[in-house]
Amino acid sequence: MTKAREDAAQTLSTAKAGAVRLQRVQADLTRLEATETQVGQAAHLQAAFDDAARTDVASKKLFAGAEAACKTLRSRRDATDLELEAARKAEVVRATLTGELAEVNRELSKARSHAKAQGEVAKAEGEVEAAEKDLATRTAAEEVAEAALTEAEARLSRTQAIILAEKLAEGVPCPVCGALDHPVPAHGMPEQSGLTEAFRHAQAEAKTASEERVRAESELGNCRTRLEEKKRVLDEQERPGRGPTELEAEKVRLDGELFALGEAVDLDTMAERLAGHKRELKEAEVAEAEARVSASKAEADLAAARATRDAVVNALPEELRTPKAVAERRASLLAEQKQLSEALERATEVDRSAGEALTRAQEKREAARQALETQERREKAARQAFLARLDEAGLDEARYDACKAHFLTLKADRETVSGHNEGLIAARTTLQNARGACADRERPDLAPIKEAQSGATQSLNSANAALAEANAAIESLVKFKASLAEALARTDELEAETGPLRGLADLANGKNDLNMTLETFAIAAMFDQVLEAANMRLDPMTRGRYRLERGVEASSGRGKRGLEIEVFDVNTGKSRPTATLSGGETFISALALALGLADVVESLSGKIRMDTIFIDEGFGSLDSENGAGTLDQVLQVLSALTKGNRAVGLISHVGLVQEAIPQGFYVRSTPSGSRVEERRGL
Repeated sequence: MTKAREDAAQTLSTAKAGAVRLQRVQADLTRLEATETQVGQAAHLQAAFDDAARTDVASKKLFAGAEAACKTLRSRRDATDLELEAARKAEVVRATLTGELAEVNRELSKARSHAKAQGEVAKAEGEVEAAEKDLATRTAAEEVAEAALTEAEARLSRTQAIILAEKLAEGVPCPVCGALDHPVPAHGMPEQSGLTEAFRHAQAEAKTASEERVRAESELGNCRTRLEEKKRVLDEQERPGRGPTELEAEKVRLDGELFALGEAVDLDTMAERLAGHKRELKEAEVAEAEARVSASKAEADLAAARATRDAVVNALPEELRTPKAVAERRASLLAEQKQLSEALERATEVDRSAGEALTRAQEKREAARQALETQERREKAARQAFLARLDEAGLDEARYDACKAHFLTLKADRETVSGHNEGLIAARTTLQNARGACADRERPDLAPIKEAQSGATQSLNSANAALAEANAAIESLVKFKASLAEALARTDELEAETGPLRGLADLANGKNDLNMTLETFAIAAMFDQVLEAANMRLDPMTRGRYRLERGVEASSGRGKRGLEIEVFDVNTGKSRPTATLSGGETFISALALALGLADVVESLSGKIRMDTIFIDEGFGSLDSENGAGTLDQVLQVLSALTKGNRAVGLISHVGLVQEAIPQGFYVRSTPSGSRVEERRGL
């Protein structure tokens, strides 16, 4: 105990020696608070310096960007200026070349026209020369035919005179002149038969040669007229200064130079673009000046912030220039202060506790000695009582030690016995009650009940299985319903999206108010043009009575809706089917429709020329009323067609048609076959 007291005194002495250190630590903490204030100010100045540095970097970056933008815009402006200047020069050259090309085209057109006119004159001269040669040939043939006719006529007359002379008799009148006197009758031998046929053949040959000579003369006159017309056209034209070949070469050269210039440039647009570049450059230069000022100001602000920060930081101890260092120093001083204070307190408490413990220990030692004496007396008395009880119970110490193992479970064993007795009583009561309840009853047959239970169990299992299947089916149907709803929604979206296309398809497929497909509509539109052209032909042939119209409804199941033809009768003011027309009217309508179709085809395609039309029969059904009938109207229309460089061929047995056609052919049928004979107009 004295040793503990001495240790506590030594600890207290050591703690008191550290009190001086504790005072120095507290002084350091006081000084550290002032340093912390200065460090906070330095941190704020550092943040201001960082902001100024970032501003300086951003200003310099903005200035560099503005300077680069100005440089780019200056380059763009200069390039556009040069491009505009080049484009203006090119447009001047283009205008000059275009003017020269237009002049060359005009000269080339004149040269081509002049060359064509020269070719036409040369062709006409060739035709005149050929016509003159043909006329000379036809004239010589006519002279030969006339000589042959004269000779055949003389031979026929001489033979007839000889035969007549042989039949003359004195006093009998001459059958030719009626004279009774025959002073110089013809003498000689009459030639053989065939003179009449020879004369007629020579006469026909002479007539044919005369007609051919007349036609040759007419053709020569026509050729000379055409030649004069071609010469007049040639003389009216201005003689070109250069030939077509030279002009073609000049045109190729000018086209090449124009092509080399490239596409024409919109100078106004390019000038506007140059003006825009200049405006952008001016704005960029202003922005550059502002950025330069901002950069200079940011640099000055950065220098001022650096000077202020350095002045504050340099006044601080080097090891305490950051908040972290100050915090660590504070934590170190506080920890040391706490450690010294706790050590001083522990030493003081240990000293006080040691004194108190010494006093208590002395008191306890005396009490313990007294208690020991008392316990020894009690133990001796208890030992005597224990031996007396063992003797009374008939036990010795060995048997008592054997029974000591059951002392711990004695209470549980008693509770187990008590519980068993209570359960036995309850079981006996239940048995008596059950015997009383079953006294007047028979034991049931459990087999059917178990069988019913088994069946019910199976039914329950089946029902549970069916319920599981139903739940699975319901889940599947729910998913199917969701997918179906999604599909229906998608279908609605697709129907909404494709509605215009389906509507257009329905219109094209005939699902419209007219029940007409697009193909039929296009054919009907073309058919209307054909009917309009046909009515221009039909009007003069029917004296304006009939007009062909397109029927809206189909007259039969085989016809297409909208492609039927109806006839509008001016006399009745109504339309009627073409089947109600007479044979002649049907022929006229068909002829007008064919001519109208030819006109439409030629008008729609300039490369197709229907220069020839053949009409086989049909004229017999037309009436002729002294030059004012339907036949005459049709022939007038067909005659008008021939004046427009169109040839019309008619095949007919009608005499009036043959008379109206000046030239044609007869097809003669003979036992040896058919032959073609030329027919000439009267």
